[in-house]
Amino acid sequence: MRKMLCLVGVLFYLNSSYSQNSGNGETWYKINTKGEFVTKITARGSYAEHNVIVHIVNKYWNTAEVQYISEFNYNHTRVKLEWGYVGSGSDRYLAVKNTAVTSTSAGTIILTDIINPDLDYVLEAIDESLVTPITPKKIFHVDEWNGNVGIGTDLSSNPNNYKLAVKGTIGAQKVKVENSSLTWSDFVFYKDYNLPTLKQVEQHIKEKGHLKDIPSAKEVKQNGIYLAEMNAKLLQKIEELTLYTIQQEKKIQSQDKINTELLQRVLKLEQILN
Repeated sequence: MRKMLCLVGVLFYLNSSYSQNSGNGETWYKINTKGEFVTKITARGSYAEHNVIVHIVNKYWNTAEVQYISEFNYNHTRVKLEWGYVGSGSDRYLAVKNTAVTSTSAGTIILTDIINPDLDYVLEAIDESLVTPITPKKIFHVDEWNGNVGIGTDLSSNPNNYKLAVKGTIGAQKVKVENSSLTWSDFVFYKDYNLPTLKQVEQHIKEKGHLKDIPSAKEVKQNGIYLAEMNAKLLQKIEELTLYTIQQEKKIQSQDKINTELLQRVLKLEQILN
């Protein structure tokens, strides 16, 4: 009887601890290999495949982390990876599971180390009650489906399908915008340009609360701005302001001339009277 129980125990251990890099879907697996790795993970489902490249940190003191580097979803994320950790302190390990989303089932999950494809991750099937869920960090993310890149975001908040989405502040020494379709503001100086009068400008400000052709604060808050287009619009206003200044300068010169002529007349009259 003892031999039978021992045999059952051995069989259970062999079924729950994999000396390989793959496991079955809808099962949580503890990753027993300790260290830092850059890993490709393939999660399969019915007519679906989800590939990610991640940086994982496993079994350091109170540290079990995963950061997404790139992601490719076949058939619109019909399967997904769930992450968590088991244990605590120096015995904290990452856990991962392949889950069906819109797919009818989740199939195998395969881990392949990028630097050392022969590395054994030793997956161990564990009970879900032992897992504390975690959300992977999205420090740098490449969507291989459409080539979009996210920094600080997993691109899920990228409804405009930007090629580069950044959640945070960008610091750069130079930024060059190349846009051959952009209309620059030289047209303000064309002879046929209809320059609004200052009275019209004043009326628009009273009615709208902002300059014509410039978005309102509400519009900027809702839609943001495009730097190249906004710079062109601001330059348009500067050029219009330049034209107003030229007009005013001409009026000032004309008034100075009139004032000079009037002064000369007054002086002549004073000479006659004296």
